[in-house]
Amino acid sequence: MTDPTWLDYVGAVAGIVGMITGIYGAVMGHIAFRRSMRDRTQELRLRLRREINELRATADGLPALLNVADGSRARVLAAQGLGRSGNMQIWRTDCDADIARVAGLVLPDPNADYADLSDAQLETHLVQLHALALEVTRLNAKYRDTLAADDVIRAELRENANRRVP
Repeated sequence: MTDPTWLDYVGAVAGIVGMITGIYGAVMGHIAFRRSMRDRTQELRLRLRREINELRATADGLPALLNVADGSRARVLAAQGLGRSGNMQIWRTDCDADIARVAGLVLPDPNADYADLSDAQLETHLVQLHALALEVTRLNAKYRDTLAADDVIRAELRENANRRVP
């Protein structure tokens, strides 16, 4: 019979190659994991900054929108003969509360550096920012809808006035 010692050498070489491959795979897996965590944090920072810019763009126009909508509603109610009605008082109370709410909004600084925040802290900021954005979006939609409704009422009033003129 032949001497099977060569089989021992093949097994040893295959074991060493397997061990080196396993260590290399573990190191590369760790490097990829760290890189993906860094990319995740960077993505969260980018998302936070993007959300801040969008929020500020919407919120910066709110005071002017509220003033325009307030004047529009007052003129429409006056044209309907409801200038001193309960509707006007309710509108005024609601509008004043929204103006105070907008004046009290604390918007985040767009130039803030979030480099020292962890993923959990960035997520917390994003959640808080989302809640603030929902409030701003709701107010924006409410007063844009009010302006649209006022335009419809004005058109109806014009139409009724034109019918009365012979």
